[in-house]
Amino acid sequence: LKERSEGDYEKRRSNVDRLHAMVRAIRACPCPVIAAVEGGAAGAGAALALSCDLVYGAEDAYFSVAYVRIGITPDGGTTHFMNEAIPRWLLAELAFTGDKIPLSRLYQLGAVNAITPKGDAVSTALQMAKRLAEGPRGAIAQTKKLISSGRQASLDEQLDDEAHQVAEALGSPDGKEGISAFLEKRKAVFNQG
Repeated sequence: LKERSEGDYEKRRSNVDRLHAMVRAIRACPCPVIAAVEGGAAGAGAALALSCDLVYGAEDAYFSVAYVRIGITPDGGTTHFMNEAIPRWLLAELAFTGDKIPLSRLYQLGAVNAITPKGDAVSTALQMAKRLAEGPRGAIAQTKKLISSGRQASLDEQLDDEAHQVAEALGSPDGKEGISAFLEKRKAVFNQG
């Protein structure tokens, strides 16, 4: 950070833009992206974890919006993702003070999917990744898009988009397999291609 602070605006900005390109790639990825947090996720680490679709963390983990402690402002979409996850007043306190928030508090607020024993966050995240990989990839990818668009779209726009996606999915090989498996009371075997 010291080296970056001594560069001109364009150099300082380009470093932040690289982080933002990673965040954009996570959000644009058609597959679910899963974070596993052990220890602390501070600054850009917190932003990257919160940019993921699912977050699993160890019981002793914490998040920190620590930027203010060194006289700078948040980046990496921290203010966007935290605004989705927690009340504005709590975000203000965290961003203004740089204090840590225990993962357990974020779990209570619905911003974390599960708390694991210390050392188990990665294995829990990998178990979920395996489960999702066995699912209908097309439906999961479209659902990720619907979840994302649902925050900005009007109800009518979202209903139209959902209707379109359901109609498409019903005619897909995975949709047909899922319906057949349900009716035959067996586990679906989705196309993994």
